[in-house]
Amino acid sequence: MTRRRSLLRAVAGLGAAAIALVAYLQFLWVPSWDFPPARPFAGSRWFNPYEGATGEALRVNFHVHARAWGGLAPGKGSSESIYAAYQALGYDLAAISNYQSIAPPPESGLSLPTYEHGIGAGKQHQTVVGADRVVWLDYPAFQTATHEQHVVEALRDHAELVFLNHPGHVDAYSLAEMSELTGYDGLEIASRFGNWTGHWDAALSAGRPVWGVASDDCHDVGKPKYVGRGWLMVHAAARTSDAIVAALKVGRFHAVWTDPGATPNRLLECRVDRDRLELRCAEPADSIRLIGQGGALLAELTSRPDASWPLAPSDSYVRAEVRTRGATLYLNPILRTDGDRPTAPRAVLLRGPTLLKRIGGAIALLAAALLGPLRCWRRRVPIA
Repeated sequence: MTRRRSLLRAVAGLGAAAIALVAYLQFLWVPSWDFPPARPFAGSRWFNPYEGATGEALRVNFHVHARAWGGLAPGKGSSESIYAAYQALGYDLAAISNYQSIAPPPESGLSLPTYEHGIGAGKQHQTVVGADRVVWLDYPAFQTATHEQHVVEALRDHAELVFLNHPGHVDAYSLAEMSELTGYDGLEIASRFGNWTGHWDAALSAGRPVWGVASDDCHDVGKPKYVGRGWLMVHAAARTSDAIVAALKVGRFHAVWTDPGATPNRLLECRVDRDRLELRCAEPADSIRLIGQGGALLAELTSRPDASWPLAPSDSYVRAEVRTRGATLYLNPILRTDGDRPTAPRAVLLRGPTLLKRIGGAIALLAAALLGPLRCWRRRVPIA
């Protein structure tokens, strides 16, 4: 009986230690941040991401899953079958984004090492493009803006681009967090799981220069309704991976989301002429919607291929949505600035508070680990 009690105590002690360690990592290891205040874009000039764009845009998708981790991860089909499916649809680049795993590149054509990061229950996932390795840092139990910022910073150190995925899916990222987080490049605004332009406008209205991304987020290319629905048209200077990355960083692309079988319109021009936004498409659109600060609808034009809109001094950003036959083009915004490009605010790591929190937590964890066995030893009763 005594041996059984000792075993139970040991198991309970190990369990308590594991819970304490997880709690320490979840609550006390996470750094402290000073988030920049939410301020609208301002300045006397406009940054237009499409300025200087020439030639045909490249069709790109970064979010599709193949079979990985022995079938444990939710993805079906081999990498080869996925590359073949997207090549047949005319994609210039289709990157497989398996969970915590970089798929082998295609045998030919353009490629960028990509994966989907995230193992938490809250669906705070990110598409990591141009990765040199997989980053395993994450907070599985739950995440606030402080946790999310730590993950973004860790991912940036080992990748060209970081996109936040499906922000409104099971409330992964709140609207308030969109006005705080910094350091990421783009936000998934449309996939088969929903539309999240409201999250995009929350980030833009807070002065965060982030770009809008659409994707299939397909887990089974054997189901045609999930393939070829969302993608990017990248206005790259050349048909190379490096040129695609360079264009993505400055927002020289637009996102496309379509109903099944719908054919999208084609963007011909987006320019700023003095204080007017000039937009031109290949054919008349059912509607052209212009959206500004706070997600406000500035104008909606119907049954025409172009738009010419006066930019008011109060406009901090303006973005366009072009809908034609059940397909929508989401253009990246033009942004107010005083320089060549808008300044991207960055959260500042508070090293002192972070260090104190980590040391204090470690001391408390160590004390708990030592006091527990000591109390058990004191309670031992000799067997008569």
